[in-house]
Formats: sequence, structure tokens, C-alpha cells
Amino acid sequence: MNIEHEQAEIELRQERDFIEAVLNAVDALVVVLNPQGQILNFNQACERVTGYSLDQVKYQCVWDLLTPSEEQAGVKAVFEALRAGQPANKAKNHWITRDGEHRLIDWSNTILRNAQGEVDYVIGTGIDITEHTQAEETLRQQADHERLLGALARRIRQSLKLQDILLTTVTEVRHLLQVDRTLIFRFSPNWSGEVIVESIGPGNWAATLGLQIYDPCFEKDFAERYHQGRVAAIEDIYAAGLGQCHLDLLEQFQAKATLIVPIIQRERLWGLLVAHHCSAARHWQTFEINLLTQLATQLALAIQQSELYQQLQEELREREQIEWVLKIAKDDLELRVAERTAELLSVNQKLKLELSERKQIEQALRVSQARFAGILGIAGDAIISIDKSQRITLFNQEAEQIFGYAADEILGRPLDLLLPEQLIQAHRQHVVDFSQVVSQARKMGERREIFGRRKDGSHFPAEASISKLELGDEKIFTVILRDVTERKRAEAALESLIHQNELILNSMDEGLCGLDLQARITFANLAAAKLLGYPVEDLIGQSVTIILSASSADEVRRLSEASPIYASLKDGVVHQVKDAIFWRQDASNFPVEYASTPIREKGKIVGAVITFQDVSDRQIVERMKDEFISVVSHELRTPLTSIHGSLRMLASGLLNAQPDKSQRLLKIAADSTDRLVRLINDILDVERIESGKVKMAKQACNVTEIMTQAANTMQAMADKAGVRLSVSTLSAQVWADPDRIIQTFTNLLSNAIKFSYPGGTVWLTAELKNQASDVRRQAYVLFSVRDQGRGIPAEKLDTIFERFQQVDSSDSRDHEGTGLGLAICRSIVQQHNGQIEVESRLGEGSTFYFTLPLSRRVKAIV
Repeated sequence: MNIEHEQAEIELRQERDFIEAVLNAVDALVVVLNPQGQILNFNQACERVTGYSLDQVKYQCVWDLLTPSEEQAGVKAVFEALRAGQPANKAKNHWITRDGEHRLIDWSNTILRNAQGEVDYVIGTGIDITEHTQAEETLRQQADHERLLGALARRIRQSLKLQDILLTTVTEVRHLLQVDRTLIFRFSPNWSGEVIVESIGPGNWAATLGLQIYDPCFEKDFAERYHQGRVAAIEDIYAAGLGQCHLDLLEQFQAKATLIVPIIQRERLWGLLVAHHCSAARHWQTFEINLLTQLATQLALAIQQSELYQQLQEELREREQIEWVLKIAKDDLELRVAERTAELLSVNQKLKLELSERKQIEQALRVSQARFAGILGIAGDAIISIDKSQRITLFNQEAEQIFGYAADEILGRPLDLLLPEQLIQAHRQHVVDFSQVVSQARKMGERREIFGRRKDGSHFPAEASISKLELGDEKIFTVILRDVTERKRAEAALESLIHQNELILNSMDEGLCGLDLQARITFANLAAAKLLGYPVEDLIGQSVTIILSASSADEVRRLSEASPIYASLKDGVVHQVKDAIFWRQDASNFPVEYASTPIREKGKIVGAVITFQDVSDRQIVERMKDEFISVVSHELRTPLTSIHGSLRMLASGLLNAQPDKSQRLLKIAADSTDRLVRLINDILDVERIESGKVKMAKQACNVTEIMTQAANTMQAMADKAGVRLSVSTLSAQVWADPDRIIQTFTNLLSNAIKFSYPGGTVWLTAELKNQASDVRRQAYVLFSVRDQGRGIPAEKLDTIFERFQQVDSSDSRDHEGTGLGLAICRSIVQQHNGQIEVESRLGEGSTFYFTLPLSRRVKAIV
């Protein structure tokens, strides 16, 4: 009995060693706990993650050693639920490694019961998702950065107030980067400058807004480098080897670390965008540097747009003033003309009697003419008069400036000299027509755009008004003309800038929609239109409910009360939603993550912006992962349960007097162990082959030899099952890995034998085929394995080559299959550029086909 007992202990140790080897071969973390929560087993993946060995943690409670104090209560609650009989659950918590690092683990927990139904072990299988979580955080930060860039681009497009744009930028950058101070410094021509906007975080940091700075070292050491786009990312100002001049400057801002990006506007260094970390030194991340660089580019666009707008406003103000002066001058001139006419009549009547008065009147006339000439001379528009023959009789100073002619060069000459040649006839006719109408004047802007011709022959766009004065038979036409070249250039520049902003919005991968206060869509980028299936123009003016699937008045009212989008229009808060559904134009829907961000103008909410992205692919990947883990855990649990039950019965000693039953239990445990090993080997085979880690050692293989070797290997199994093997070979060579092809043959033959009835036949055949293509015909060998077994249901034919697919759920027990054999066959054949397929009928049998290319040394048959 002692010998048998020792032998049982040896076998039990061997089984335990084997189980430990299996656990250690798995990449996932596996920990086995007793009902008191003490660690009984701890695989190598756990040792790698925690830094502890099994000996160091064994018999210690998992929450006392590895769980952070703030998570211990939650871990104990999960454990108590399992111990109370909950079959399985999932949870996430941190483990503290030996060096103090916190690692986030995603656990899938299950229980094993003893013969009395009590919980004997709790098994946790975990995946270290620390890096995955950090990657998600990085993606979130990138989304925040893109949101900030998008918000700035929208603000540039919607607002021309540069100060508002700059203040918003430094405020959002400080919050996003979590720094103590952000500011924008603007240079003067002598490289001195001023802090024009600033945002300061909580803390004892002195304000520097309006601070005037002149750094004598800047022009010599840094101006050219910043002008070339240099970015300064200084992690510790006292360890960066800075000159004393530079160090003193940074100390004025209480900075310990600084990130400085140049703002280059129209090829000049306009200023600097600066982030200071004042509380401690800091490492600047690449994405932070890239963010500030992109923001500096956006700011340069905003500055250019604002300057163009200010220049245009200044020009408009100047022209309004000039027009007002001209109106006053015109009124004064008309009054003077009326007065002069009265004076002339009086002079004519009293000429002989008041000779002395005449001299006074002539003097007054000269003064009036001088005043009139002075007014014409300072007028900001060109003033040109012509007679009825369209010859120039008046040409003021502004006309000289615009056309390049001196007055004495042009007076008395035809007006044609000032017109493009192609417009001369049309303009002559226009003057003739105007002379015949009742109207005395046509104001500026009432005519279509005209063009003038300078002395050098160049043309320019202009606006003009025309008036006529009839003095007896004489008609005098006066034109007031304005050169609008600069205004046209400014308008073109503004249109170009608006177009650039539209291109920026349309280049974004995320969908982007703007809303007004009534939740109507005011703009949408191309990504939004593509995701929603609408043309952009069809979205404009629509209620946002068309993408939220509101189909009735009640539904619209419900969405208005509950939707985060409507909430952001009311409370002014950014609302982010992770699990929403948007609807396309074709009535299909898709899962999205979106953020609804309010738009403020002068402190008031004027609308909102929705940014969203389709998360369908992410959900599919997560669902596939869960399904795979569920299937694998089920397939591993079944043989482990058989092994555990058999060994427990043997260890109890109740069967010592029944050697036959003991032997049967040992056989069950051994068979389950074999099945477990096959399952693990098959899983590893599938993964390695599909990932390309297993290299196919291809060579020229004799078809007859590999088919005969495979048949000889399976002959014993066929004899035991009472099934006859029939092999029909072919004299040809294929280009393949012989070991892997024999593995494919044996897998297919093994299935055919297992599912054949005693007395049946399994045929293994080969046939030479030609495959037509556009360029040539490629020869290949078609192999087939046919049986007379029970067949495969039609609904299973499309999935039979997938992992863990069985014709019947009992196959894995009745025929000792793992559900991976056909998946391995498919992977091997695909690695050989071949195809595999199946034909089957219930009750009549199945035929599996696969192809292999001929050896490179064999010419294709034409």
C-alpha cells in the first residue's frame, strides 16, 4: 500500500507540475486563491508584473499584499460574491508591484467547487491593461488638443476681435497643459516688447500683463533662430546652460520650466506664445510642443485676418470723412455759385454806376475761385470735367496721382486717354445717353464696376459718379472717380482666408456640426456629412433632431428636455457622451462618441459645436475579444474539471479497494490531460501560423510520398475504427512544407475516420488542375478527403473552418476534438497560397478539398 501511495503522490505531483507549466505558458495573469483569499498559486505572468515570486506571496491574502488600501473594500466585496456562489464575474483593480508601481488589471474570476458543492478555489484570470488605459488617456488628450485647435479655428472664422482670440487661447492652453502661466509677448521694431495677454493659475504668481521688456541679448542670440521657427522647450532653466541675461529674464516670470513658440506672421517674427511652469521643473511632451506650434500658426492667421479687417475699417472711416468733406464743399460751392450769380446780375445793372464796387467783386471772385481750386485740390477722389465733345476741362491733384498725368498734359485732350481701349466706345455712348436723360446725376455705386487706364498703360478697377451742368447750349459733365484697387485686394485676401479656414475644418477626421440657439445646423464639415450620409447643403438649416431620430412632436419635445446637446445650449457647459446613437439619411444608425461645446460671444451663448466620431469598429473589436476569452475559458475549464474531480476521488482513498474504478478515473484524468495539451498546442499553432511566426520550409515535395506517409500514419486509427483507407496518388511535385501538409492530411483523415461508420471507406485522392488567369494558366494539385459519415448541416458549412466550431456541441467529448483542427488546416493551406473548402450532405458524408501549387521546377500545363 505504501508503494501505491507513493506512486499516487508522484503522479499527483506530476499533474500539479503539468498544470503549473500550463499556467506559466499563458500570457494572462492567473492567480489561485483559497476560500480565505490566500494565494495558493501565482503564475509566471503574475511574477513578471508584480516582481514577487510565488514563494514570497504564497498563503498571503491578495488584498493585504497587492491591493491599494483604497481598493481593498471593493476587492473583498467581489471575493465575497464569488465565495457566496456567484459563478463568475469581471472586475478591474490595481496591483501594487514590488517597486511600488500601480498596474491596472482587468480580471475575469471564476470558482471551482468540491464534491459537496462548496467553493474550493477562486481562480482569477487577468490582463494588464495599464498601457491600454494610458493609450486611451493619450487619445483623450489628443482629442482635447484637436478640440482646442478646432475651437480656435472657429473663433478666427467667427470673430475678428484679436484680443478675444488671444485671451481665449492663453486661457485654454493653461488649462489644457496644466501650467502656472501662459502669455503672448509682442515685439516692437527694436526687439523690445510687451506682454499683451496673460493667464495665471492658482498660486502666488505675480501678474506680468502690460510688462515692457527689452532684452539686449535677444537680437544677437535668438531673433534669427525664432524667425526660422525655432521652438525652445526648457525643462529646468537652472540646468539648461542658459546665459545670465536669459536666466534673469525668465526669473522675472518666476519660471522653473518654459516652452516658447514663435508667432510668425507674413514672414516676420510678430511675437512669442509662452507656457511657464513656475512650481517646479517639467518635462515637455512632444504633443505639447506640437500643440503650441499649431496654435502659433492659427494665431498668425488670426493676426493677419484682424489686421486686414482693421485696415479695411480705417480705410472706410477715411473715405466717409472725405465724402463728408466733399458734400460740405459741394454744398458750399452751390451756395457760392448762387451768390455769385446774384452778384453778377447786380454788377451788370450797376456796372456803369459802381466801377469801384466791380473791382471788389472781381477780387471776391478770385478768392472764391482760389477756394474752389483748393477744395478740388485736397479732394480724396479724382474729379474730372469734360465738355460735350468729351474733352477734359478739369483735372484735380488726386486725378494726377491716380492716372499719372500732370494737369497740363491732359487738359484739352480726349477722355479716351483715361479709358481701356476696349471700353472707349461703350463709355462714349454712355455719356451721350446720360446727356439725354432727365436725371442730373448718378451716384457712386449705381453703375457697374468700371476700369481706368494710367499713363503707363496699366488698368485699375474704380467706382465713379457722374453729374451734368447745362449752361445755355453748353453741357459740362463732371466725374468723381475712386481707385478701389486696394479694397479689391483686401476683399480677395479676406475671401482667401475664409476659404483656408473652411479647408482646415474639412480636413478634420471627426464630424463637426455647428448649431444656433434653436438647435438648427448652421455648418457641417465634410467628415460629418460623410458619416451622416447627407450632402453638406442638405444639413444646413435642419434641426439637430434629424440625426437623433426624432420622428414626432412628442419625440422632439422629449429630446429638447433630455439631450445633452440641448443642455449645452442652456447651461453653457461642455457635455461629453460616450454611448450615443446617431441616425443617417438612409434611416440606419451607428454608435458615436460626441462632445457638445457651447459657443459664447460677449459672454452670451449663441450656439454650440458638436464633434463626433463613429466607434463601430472599436465595439466590434471589444466584442470579439470577449467572445474569444469566453470560449477559451470554457474549453480549458472542461478538461480541468475532469482532472480535478478524478484526482480528488483518488486522493480521498475511498477507491483504494476498487482498483478498476481507480484505474478508470486515472484514465479519465490522463485523457483529459491529453485533450488539454492538444487544445493548448492547437491554439498556439493557429496563432503562430496566422501571425507568420511559423515559417513554412517549402520545397519540392513528391505527391505520392506525402500522401502515402499520411495514410500510413492514420492506418492504425482506421483499423481500430473498422474503416478502410483508399489512397489514389498522382505523379507530380508540389511546392510546400512537407511536415505541415502531412499535418493537414492527418487532421482531415482523422476527422473523416472519427465520423465514419464501421465498415465505411475514406478516400484520399489527388488530381492535376489548371487555373486560368489573365496572363497565363497556373497548374495546381487538387487534394480531396471523402468519407461516408453522418455529414455536416448546411448552416454549419460557412463556419466549420472557424476556431472552436463543432458539428455538434458534444463532439469535443465524444470524439476528443478541440475544435481547432480545421482552423489549423485553413491557416496552413492559406500560407501555401492555396484554398480549402468542403461539400457535405447529411447522412451521406463529407468531402474536404484543398489546393497546392506545383513545384517551381514543373512547367504549367497549357
